[in-house]
Amino acid sequence: MISFSEARAHILSLVTPTPVVRVPLSRVAGYALAHPVPASTPIPRFDASAMDGFGVHATDLAGASPDAPVRLRVLATVRAGDRPHTDPIPAGCAVKILTGAPVPTAIDAVVVREVCEETDGDVLVARAVTPGVNIRRAGEEFQPGDVVLPAGKRMTPPVIGLLATLGIHTVSVHRKPSIALVVTGSELVRPGRHLRTGQIYDANSFTITAALRELSLPAPARFFVKDDPVTLDNTLARAFQQAEVILVAGGVSVGDYDYVRGSCEAQGVISQVWQIAIKPAKPTYFGTLDSPDGRKLIFGLPGNPVSALLAFQLFVRPALLQMLGVQDTEPLMVTAELTTALRKRSGRHEFVRGVVAEHAGRLIVTPVTGQDSHMLGGLAQANCLIHFPVADDYLPADTPVCVELLNWA
Repeated sequence: MISFSEARAHILSLVTPTPVVRVPLSRVAGYALAHPVPASTPIPRFDASAMDGFGVHATDLAGASPDAPVRLRVLATVRAGDRPHTDPIPAGCAVKILTGAPVPTAIDAVVVREVCEETDGDVLVARAVTPGVNIRRAGEEFQPGDVVLPAGKRMTPPVIGLLATLGIHTVSVHRKPSIALVVTGSELVRPGRHLRTGQIYDANSFTITAALRELSLPAPARFFVKDDPVTLDNTLARAFQQAEVILVAGGVSVGDYDYVRGSCEAQGVISQVWQIAIKPAKPTYFGTLDSPDGRKLIFGLPGNPVSALLAFQLFVRPALLQMLGVQDTEPLMVTAELTTALRKRSGRHEFVRGVVAEHAGRLIVTPVTGQDSHMLGGLAQANCLIHFPVADDYLPADTPVCVELLNWA
């Protein structure tokens, strides 16, 4: 068997980003930047007021206090969106100014409204200020030519907002890949239909489709196949024609009806990874198929729902992110203390579903009940995976352990 780290590294070494396309800013959620984004202008573009208040000469307010407020003549009001006020503002005068309004060059500070009292065209100011206070200076965040966002940055809401702030309305990104999902199993029935004895409801098509949606990827072309090698061959052939990434749930182990690996190899797929030293998801399979329209990636996920979803999280998700051009596909890891002892057989890297929380100023992690590979109840409650190293067979309570925070998006 291949180790977890070796399997993941080998899979990602065979994944390349998709071609670059231009996408409107309104539709870029879930993509990643194909190129760095530089600032073409200063950000902010002009000196702006950070508060509602009054633009003043700081020297006019020397000694101002609640007991001895300073009276200033208010000459004008400047609002957000107004052109800059260019008239002279002599000593002893001020302008009323609102948040986001351009600051007149003649003033050097903004005093907040809360310490001011307007009266008969004047303002009484009860606090001294220093030059520059409450003014957002042009270019204080970015100067022209600064790299605002690096290539590979995912399009999160703040990233999209920053691009809008720069005036960018279309973005170069890596195209989202086409995906097919093949669900195998003669025992599977779609939810809502009647179950006969020996049948179970299909969960994998729903969990994997939901996981793809969390990544803002398009819904896959879905195929449902009984445990029949001829039908599987024909279905995989269709999937290979329609998609760049093919996900197969079930049929990847060593049972009499596990036909997926053989069917893939018979159709030209080069098997790259199979049988990984992990629990759950040991039978996970990965292969590549080079075709005239590019390399296709084939992931065989175990049929048990927890194994399928964790195989997706551990191997498929980072591969899809890498296809989108994301630079950092590593999960967020923290260290937490075990609340209860854990045991296993050595020889496999085990991913124990758990709940991590803050307690008395430190992180603790508690394994959930229901750790078998068919028990979705435990995974549904979990917010993390406890990494139980391959060489260990016992972790006592209070042991610091590596914890992978589950992030489906």
